[in-house]
Amino acid sequence: MVTAFAQLPDMIATGVALLNTRQAQAGLAAMFVGTQGGESTPLEIDYTSATPVLMRFVSGHHVATMPVPQLTMVPDRVLARRLGLHVQIFFNSAVTGPGANRAVLYVQNGAELLGFLDR
Repeated sequence: MVTAFAQLPDMIATGVALLNTRQAQAGLAAMFVGTQGGESTPLEIDYTSATPVLMRFVSGHHVATMPVPQLTMVPDRVLARRLGLHVQIFFNSAVTGPGANRAVLYVQNGAELLGFLDR
């Protein structure tokens, strides 16, 4: 099954909201200036949006759309890029944990960097 954002404005708005959470900012700071930093040290950010985002699901010839509140983004530090940040992938996912506007950050080895926190 292939998934994609149904509309580009939804992807941009949700990406901005995700990257502006305190948890994502802390993870990005650790990636760029802290001990977690280094070229090609991606973070995995699981995010539950307060407003579900319309996603498209494709399997063979079947296409469906549905609202999805859980998303995952994998940003990486790539110094050759403008701003030094590259988003490897941004997709819908299942997130465990309570409430909306929560995020969990994971470093590359799967160790939890930050737990669920209110935005």
